[in-house]
Amino acid sequence: MEEETITLPAVTKDEVKKTIVELVDTNRILNDDKCLAIIAIKKKNFDLMDSLNPIIHQVCDCLLVDANIAAITLTNFLIERVLKLGVIMREGNGKSYNFNESLDQVFKNEIDNYDDKNMEQTINKSKSLGLITKEEAKELKGIKEKYRNPFSHASHKEILVGATTTITKLSSSNPNEIKVETVDISTFPLLQGFGLSEYCKKHAFNYLVETFVYACKIEERLKRLYQ
Repeated sequence: MEEETITLPAVTKDEVKKTIVELVDTNRILNDDKCLAIIAIKKKNFDLMDSLNPIIHQVCDCLLVDANIAAITLTNFLIERVLKLGVIMREGNGKSYNFNESLDQVFKNEIDNYDDKNMEQTINKSKSLGLITKEEAKELKGIKEKYRNPFSHASHKEILVGATTTITKLSSSNPNEIKVETVDISTFPLLQGFGLSEYCKKHAFNYLVETFVYACKIEERLKRLYQ
């Protein structure tokens, strides 16, 4: 098979400037309460779970420029990392830096034991360790089914379940023939991009807030080990 070549369109500097201006809508950011909340979340720095900071910052950046699909997929990564990191640090039982021990050995056993676990396993382990309550574990499993699984598997049937729109169809053979029908967006590929964008616009911010709250709760519960 011959190697295929992909040709990209030429881009001018004026187009680059226009794209940047469109992405960073200063007026919207300054006047949207959600944007103010996003920046407040970005300003919060975690201490014990500080490796979460760059992930949260990038989710916030996505939301500020309306990259909502990217925000949800990255929040999926974030919520799994919150749970795994919480378990690893809790199992470390208050470990800290030891001058005579190699840094990459401090949490090695915990990482070997838990870093490859799936979300269901880390939710259950978090509950058994007291990092989350029984009710929170139930909520997290709901989040797993609502966001994590459908987006990780790129399943529009799951993401857009129940989403419909009305389409007006014109006949090519008879211009006077018009038909209006309700279409299931999840099963029609040409509408799935639109449906996904609208879904993520509606849910991305709230998903980050939910995940951020869990991260804050888990870090506060972990701090008890160091008091």
